[in-house]
Amino acid sequence: MKLWKPDGTLVRSLSGHEKVVIDVVFSPKGDLLASTSWDNTVKLWKPDGTLMNTFTEHERAVWSIAFSPKGDLLASGSLDNTR
Repeated sequence: MKLWKPDGTLVRSLSGHEKVVIDVVFSPKGDLLASTSWDNTVKLWKPDGTLMNTFTEHERAVWSIAFSPKGDLLASGSLDNTR
């Protein structure tokens, strides 16, 4: 996964997922970044590249992710049909 400036300048690469990254979102305040992957995980990052947490509760690929408007909740959707 890579973070870019709008002008195309690479800011940093973030490594941690073992398979293809499917979705990436910033929290409403921009202080957190969440990513999903075919490795069945959700990862929570600081924008500086620090991995804060890995959520492994899904049994299949995590297809989508979203922060609540206040940024206090994180929702994930998976091919394992959980909600």
